[in-house]
Amino acid sequence: MTEDRPPADAPDAVGDLPAALSAARAAERRSLLVPVLSTACAALIAGVLGLAVVGFNTLRDDIRSLDAKIDTQIGSVRGEIGSVRGEIGMLRDDMHAEIGMLRNDMNARFAQVDAVLLDHTERLARIETTLGVESRPVQQP
Repeated sequence: MTEDRPPADAPDAVGDLPAALSAARAAERRSLLVPVLSTACAALIAGVLGLAVVGFNTLRDDIRSLDAKIDTQIGSVRGEIGSVRGEIGMLRDDMHAEIGMLRNDMNARFAQVDAVLLDHTERLARIETTLGVESRPVQQP
């Protein structure tokens, strides 16, 4: 009555062979799963880092181009400031020339007024001597 039976978890020679193969395949898949997922994660991380490097290089290039544009605009503004300063200098020179001409005109007119006043003073003096009248300043009480 003693039969040699294989243990319950041992595969049967006929019926359990495909189940044993599938269990072996599943164990093999599980043993490959960790390295494959690790490799995939490493590839994803490397890709993200690569994209970050490309992004930073692009950002650096954009900053350099903006810096060049700003330098160009600064040069343009400095040129405009120089031309405005030149115009201001020309206007200042024109203004000084105009003021000089006005001063000369005023001096000439003051000279004419002085000549007329001197002439009137001389006439008044002649009239006073002819009439024998002295002009006295009026005193206020």
